[in-house]
Amino acid sequence: SKLNIVRINKHKFLKNLIFFFLLIFVFSSCSITKHVPEDEYLIRKVKIELLSSNNSNTISKDELYNLLLQKPNRKVFSNYRFYLRLYNLSNQQRIDQKIIKKQIKIDKVNHKIKQQNRSSLILDSNCIQKPLKERKLVFGERIQNSGEAPVIFSALKLNRTKEQLKKHLFNKGYFKSEITDSISILDNGQIDIQYFIKLRDPMYLNTIKYHCPEALISSYLDSIKSNSFLNKGSVFDTENLVKERNRINDFLTDRGFYNFNKEFIYFDIDTNYVTNTVNITLGIQNYKKIDKINNSFQDLTHKQFKISKVIIQIGDSSKFYNIAKLDSIENSFFKIVNYHPINFNSKLIKNSILFKKDDFYKKSIAQQTYRSLISLGLFKYVNISFDTLPGSKLICNVSLSPAKSQNLSLSL
Repeated sequence: SKLNIVRINKHKFLKNLIFFFLLIFVFSSCSITKHVPEDEYLIRKVKIELLSSNNSNTISKDELYNLLLQKPNRKVFSNYRFYLRLYNLSNQQRIDQKIIKKQIKIDKVNHKIKQQNRSSLILDSNCIQKPLKERKLVFGERIQNSGEAPVIFSALKLNRTKEQLKKHLFNKGYFKSEITDSISILDNGQIDIQYFIKLRDPMYLNTIKYHCPEALISSYLDSIKSNSFLNKGSVFDTENLVKERNRINDFLTDRGFYNFNKEFIYFDIDTNYVTNTVNITLGIQNYKKIDKINNSFQDLTHKQFKISKVIIQIGDSSKFYNIAKLDSIENSFFKIVNYHPINFNSKLIKNSILFKKDDFYKKSIAQQTYRSLISLGLFKYVNISFDTLPGSKLICNVSLSPAKSQNLSLSL
């Protein structure tokens, strides 16, 4: 019996091996450019060559490769374009013929369903309508969906890629980079592309100044300069401008500036190509309000707001009909109105509200309060909004939509 098992295993192994090589033979026998139109070329290879004037560049080929608008078809086992080969097993002419036949059959079936639906509606206007059938994919379509269509060379995308690369390098501080390309057309209808990137020297940050007309915000900016993403002597990078903008916005919205947002922060950039340096002025604008009388803009200062009251609404008031069942609690700071038939532990909800009376508004506290209420598992929706009052006061409105209640019962 052991001998028979060994023979069966050997037989299965040989059978699988033969099938594997047969599959490779079928895949390889198809022309790699089968679905490439005449007078067009399949992209075989794309290379990026960095030509730097020094060894201190901060650019990697991987980040540049991700910007390419056209990349060769995916490869397995180092250099085998399996997904393209799989796509090439399909025959578009046969697919189109089968699609027409299948669609005719589906249209006939759907015609009968529509007739049945009309008859049913005559007998009963509330009857449920039968859904129409959808055409299933033919075998060739499934092969194409599993594979990958050939990536065909486009001169337009080649030029757009160069523009993308140049823009990216500019954002990374390489203002004077040069990009050229070289294409090699092969005899088998394929093409190789190579990009040559001359980086030259990057631009370095020289001075960083702040411009803010409001003394309070200006003092805040002075207090957080030490943690800035913009440092003298570092390579200019627009990503650091974005980080600095977000950092200042987060800081100010956690100091009571409820109406503040990062759109008020701007940068003035002054470049010196002789010394390869950049001078930056970070400014903060005031509100711009239209003065209709003088037909001009009026500057308004940014205000710090304090929390004066928290109003919590549980359930939908529009669905509440019996005022006698209303469960409401109110004091000088909290007001809880329950429009839901189930009573909730008010202390549990209060403990989840992290705002304190007359505290400055903090965006981070609003986010923590949201997470705290959601984590209770009692509510499927939580919405927090604010109303502004005279005297730079805020009312925090918390709307809670209860989750479906669950019961557990035991019986013999």
